[in-house]
Amino acid sequence: AGLPQRLFSKVVRVSYAKVAEYQQRGMIHFQAVIRLDGRAGPYTPPPAWATPELLADAIRIAATRAHIDGPEINGCARSFAFGEQIDTRIIRSSAFQGGTTIT
Repeated sequence: AGLPQRLFSKVVRVSYAKVAEYQQRGMIHFQAVIRLDGRAGPYTPPPAWATPELLADAIRIAATRAHIDGPEINGCARSFAFGEQIDTRIIRSSAFQGGTTIT
């Protein structure tokens, strides 16, 4: 968006809900609904530049960059990162009061 991170919260408010599910195959599956609103919250629209497409791109970029080193187990180093199956979908509903929401 061309906005420094330190100024982001002065213009946009990020809201989200998330769920982590432990799958039978041993992997963890995350689901999240993420939305951008105006600075005052869900009853204010986000700036015009805060499009669903921009939010979806930001989520995909963040997911590819997120990584944390885990413990070494039995001489094997572990690391944690998101997999390649990142699926973003735009949710449109009048109940969202004009906010930009991605799931």
